Amino acid sequence: MKTQFKHILRILLAVIVLAAVIFAAIRLVHRKKASLAAAGQYKISPLAVHTSTSHTGTWEQIMDYLAIVEPIQTATVSARLVTTTEAVFVEEDDTVKAGQLLAKLDDREIKEAIASMQAQIDQVRAEQDANPNFSLRGVKQGLW
Repeated sequence: MKTQFKHILRILLAVIVLAAVIFAAIRLVHRKKASLAAAGQYKISPLAVHTSTSHTGTWEQIMDYLAIVEPIQTATVSARLVTTTEAVFVEEDDTVKAGQLLAKLDDREIKEAIASMQAQIDQVRAEQDANPNFSLRGVKQGLW
C-alpha cells in the first residue's frame, strides 16, 4: 500500500505542477494582451512639409574644385629666336583671344640681321650689273 500511496502522490504532485504551469502561462498571455492593448496602434506620423514661393530669374552656381590637370599630349615649345622681352601685355590666368598681342620682343638684332642681308643682296646685284659673266652659284650656297 505504501508504494501505491507514493505512486498516487507522485501523480497528484505532477498534476499540481502541471496546473501551476498552465495557470502561469494563461496569466502571462493575459498580461501580454493587456499591455499590447494599452500600447496603442502603430501609425506613420505625418511628415512636415515646408513650402516656398517660386520666382523667375537667373541662377548661377559656381563650384570650386581642387584638382591636378594632366595633359593628354605634351609638347616642347621653344622660341625660334632668343631675344629680350620689352613688354608683357597679359598676366597669368588672363583670358586671351586669337591674334591678341601677348608680349613685345626686342627686334634690334633682327633688324640688324635683315639690314646685313639686304646689304649683301645689294652688293651681289652691283657685282652682277658690273660683270655680265658673274655667276650666283657660290652666293646662293652662302646665303642658304
